[in-house]
Amino acid sequence: MEKDKSNRQMYPTGERIIPDYPGSHLSLQEHLCRYSLAKKYAENRTILDAGCGVGYGSYFLSQISHHVVGIDISLEAITYATSKYHKQNLHFLIADVTNLPFGNESFDVVCSFEVIEHIQDYRKYLHEITRVLMSDGFLILSTPNALCSSGRNPFHVKEFTPEEIRQELLIYFNNVYILGQSPKCSVINLSKVRRAVKLGFKFFKRLDYFGLRKIVPDKLRYKIDSEIENHLVGIGSRLCRYKSPVRITIDDFQVLENGIEKAPVIIVICQGIVKL
Repeated sequence: MEKDKSNRQMYPTGERIIPDYPGSHLSLQEHLCRYSLAKKYAENRTILDAGCGVGYGSYFLSQISHHVVGIDISLEAITYATSKYHKQNLHFLIADVTNLPFGNESFDVVCSFEVIEHIQDYRKYLHEITRVLMSDGFLILSTPNALCSSGRNPFHVKEFTPEEIRQELLIYFNNVYILGQSPKCSVINLSKVRRAVKLGFKFFKRLDYFGLRKIVPDKLRYKIDSEIENHLVGIGSRLCRYKSPVRITIDDFQVLENGIEKAPVIIVICQGIVKL
């Protein structure tokens, strides 16, 4: 019963993915692609997932890691995570990434995906990561590429270009390796269908002249809208003979060493902490 209660309390905000919600599958696979890269560094190691959201990535890493701790500042996110994902080597905590409740050199690897752009004092956040990271440990970080972004996301405090994030991280690490994550054609085609559906559905919702939609609670209305949109995207993809949304996997995204300036997401692998 607790699992269901937690699920009812949460719904996607555009920044947080809830795997159980219709329409989340594509974004989930995009994020799991980053965790798949991190998994190469995680075997038998102690991992901190800083800004874990609802915990699906922490659980993904726990399959091969010695111990994973997922932290997030959101009570709802951690409540959801602890109710849904259970393993002896997996724990979730409510914590602020700029004030980590761990001792020095506590983790072999720190993963922090789509977090730094939300942090006002991002240098304090990076300092805290280097404090809890082993001297020979790895930081694996991702953030939207400012060169590809509209810059209108109200949740983002600062977005970085590849060169900007590299220069910031070189303050803290001797070795900073920049990669780009991009969708393959299957996802690009599907995204075109999704945009068309969203535009059409937006117009349809405006036809509610009597305001009947306002009678429905916000979270229920969001879920109903998501289910309708997802169903329409499925129909559109079949008509266009594109890959179905539910068949998209992490293999439909690619991590590249070249063409990073055009990649929507920057991934950074850092090692060798600078003694400040």
